[in-house]
Amino acid sequence: MSTIKNAINFNAQTTPAAHLADAADAAMAVEHAVSLLLHDLDMHRVAIGPLMPVKSALITLNALPVVGRDHLLAAIIREPSAAALILQAANSRYLDPITGGTVKLEAAVDLVGERGVREVLQYLDSQGPSRWTWDGASQHLRRMWTHTIYTALAARKLAKRHGGLNPSLAFSAAMLQNIVEPVVVQYIARQLQDTTLHPAGNINIAGVVASCKDLIGARLLESWNIPQPIVEVARHNQATPENVLTTIVVAAQQAALRYGYVYLGVNPDETVLTRAVDLLGMQVSTLDSVSREIAGELNTILTHQA
Repeated sequence: MSTIKNAINFNAQTTPAAHLADAADAAMAVEHAVSLLLHDLDMHRVAIGPLMPVKSALITLNALPVVGRDHLLAAIIREPSAAALILQAANSRYLDPITGGTVKLEAAVDLVGERGVREVLQYLDSQGPSRWTWDGASQHLRRMWTHTIYTALAARKLAKRHGGLNPSLAFSAAMLQNIVEPVVVQYIARQLQDTTLHPAGNINIAGVVASCKDLIGARLLESWNIPQPIVEVARHNQATPENVLTTIVVAAQQAALRYGYVYLGVNPDETVLTRAVDLLGMQVSTLDSVSREIAGELNTILTHQA
């Protein structure tokens, strides 16, 4: 057996056939890494890094003579990790997430202020890209990021069309639903970087994430004092949405996949998409108009962050 630094394969379609012993070794190593992650979540010892560099957002804020709420929001909505940490800071310092808290980024930004937003961005800027050490990290991170941004914008638009659900809640829930992927991948990559595995025993990280996403996602958001409505979206099986918020997020996620924003071997599921749209009382064609409506804002965010 040879020692390899990054025994992780991100593509479910090209996972090499593993010898039984190697597959068993890989499964045990991953199971141990996931157990350690759950333990560290309970101990509040799990760090979070940005999906994309946040330096440009800091530079933009520093160049402004006067910084207003819209400027701070524009900096936050470019980075899911920043959105998570801003909500965490607002709910941990000023509110009680158990009895309600806030799910609105606008309200969270008002509570933490410019200083709080800058602190979050500076923290994230200090975390990466050195933390992302696996092969092809930038490509996979950008795919996760673009999928998340599209999903959040689409969820907000779908909530407005549906009525009866706060669009800000839909936006926040969608922004935070994919946050578990980079955390899991980062953690497992770090735990396995010195593991001796045969190259044929490479780990299908997409399968690992899929198998533990709901459990770890909910535990992760709870550990950050994110209010329960968003936690419940993470806890429920995304293929069987049980409430309007989860259904909207699932529809938005499937729309992102439908229009090519795929990542980690995750592909669109027409059955899940159709069911989610039906539950919302909409047509699949609605997603086409939603995609057109968010195109300008999406392009602005993607272009600015490039």
